[in-house]
This record gives sequence, structure tokens and C-alpha cells, in this order.
Amino acid sequence: MSRIDLERIRKDFSEAITRIQKGRPKHPDLVARQREGKLVLNPTTAAMESGRSRTYVGHAGCALPDIRSRILSEGSRSVRIGSMKEVVKSLKERVSELEQQAKIKDSAIAALQIALSRARPKTHPRIGNVTPFRKKTR
Repeated sequence: MSRIDLERIRKDFSEAITRIQKGRPKHPDLVARQREGKLVLNPTTAAMESGRSRTYVGHAGCALPDIRSRILSEGSRSVRIGSMKEVVKSLKERVSELEQQAKIKDSAIAALQIALSRARPKTHPRIGNVTPFRKKTR
């Protein structure tokens, strides 16, 4: 591989590391992880974000040992810390949405029970499809 290609690859990885650290990845899978608060910097996420093969930074004898050591040293510090407030906020919003849906569901069930009780005839009390027998008196 030529020197120019390695320099471009090194630059791609460096930019990817910076985006991940700032919490602004471009790769769709990493954006989803960021929203969930699960984005961490490691060789796999750096390679995914840079659009390059993980083999450039994924093992001890890799082609870019300086980038690998940067990923491993900076990846030990969690990227999630900055985004935890956002995760908590989004989870609280989700809980609120689910509570609203539960209230709507409860209202719908109550309305259906009222409609069902109105639709049943009250002259013959029945239990399901069974009509109780009356006892004969002698």
C-alpha cells in the first residue's frame, strides 16, 4: 500500500474518532447507538464510522498502530457519559407516552364494557351460554 493511501486512511480514522468522541457519528448504526446511549469508542466502531476495514486497527500488528493506541487509550474513557442526560430524557418521554397510551386503552375498555352491558338483555340472566334450571316445587 502506498504512503498516500495510508495517510488518507489515517485521516479517515482520526476524523471518525473525533466524531464518535463528540457524539456526532454519521454511520446509521452508530447514530442509533448514540440515541440509546450505547456508543463507545473501540476499533470496530472507529472502523465502521471511518468506512474502512477493522484490520487497519483491530490487532496488535496492524497497519496503523498509532491510531489503534489512540482508540484504545481514549476508548477506555466512556463516550456514554455525555449522552446519559439525553438518554434519561428520551426514556422519560417514552414513559410519558406509554402512560398516555395506557390511559387511552383503559378508557376504551371501559367504554366497551358499558356498551356490552347495555347490549345484553336483562330479562334472562344468563351465564355465558348456560341458562340455569328452575327448581320444581311440589
